[in-house]
This record gives sequence, C-alpha cells and structure tokens, in this order.
Amino acid sequence: MHDSHYISFDFANRWLFRWRFDFHRNKPTRIGGWFPATRFEDMAAAVNKEGLAVAIIEGKNFMTKEVRAFAYCPGCDFINFQHLALYINSCGKVTQRTHGMRLIHRYGVVNCYETGVIEDERREFKEADGYPEWTRY
Repeated sequence: MHDSHYISFDFANRWLFRWRFDFHRNKPTRIGGWFPATRFEDMAAAVNKEGLAVAIIEGKNFMTKEVRAFAYCPGCDFINFQHLALYINSCGKVTQRTHGMRLIHRYGVVNCYETGVIEDERREFKEADGYPEWTRY
C-alpha cells in the first residue's frame, strides 16, 4: 500500500484512537485518552488486568465525532497496546506525530491507522511461543 493509506493530512477523514478495557463482574470499564498519555498512571500498562474481558481500540472521527470500535480481542489473549508514531527531524528539532494505534494479542497484531485503514496480521501460534525462550530447546 502507498503511504497515503496510513497517514492522513485530510482532517475530514482522520481518526483519533484510545484504548479501552472492559472487565468481568462489577469492575468498572477503564478508558485511555485520545492522545498518548504522558503520565504512567494514565497508560494501559498501569491498569490491573485481573478479570479483563475484552481489550478494545476505539476510534473517534476528527470531524463528525463518531466513536466506534476498530479492533478488539478477548482479555485472555491480550498482550499490549502501542501507539504508532512518526519522528520527524527538521533543522535539529525532533517532533512526534501519532498516526495510529496497535493491539498486540496472542495470535497476531492489529494496526489501526488514522485514515481508518485496519491491518490484521495473524500468525500461527506455536506452543513454544507461550514459554520463555530458554525452555524452547
């Protein structure tokens, strides 16, 4: 795909992303911000994932404010969220531009780009993947 499928300069067709955790029982839903967190307490990594039912990437359209789920996985398969960003060095000044979010789970990776494009990269799960590397020989 061409880079224009991943990076949008057309703000009418741009999505912002955040993470969301839904839990079993009466534990409340936890939701991240629309922009990458700067404090550890606001990151998905800081959330206790005991009883996690579903991990979700939510997107909000920049113009219409429509909110919808872009990617999700069962809590037992969830590994991590990552922001997708570009680092631009111009005249010695480095700036960051976030252009998507990634959901990593046991069976692969789902990339959600600000243009609304979703890439689902599945991989075959091998039993050895679930164990530390030193036990694989």
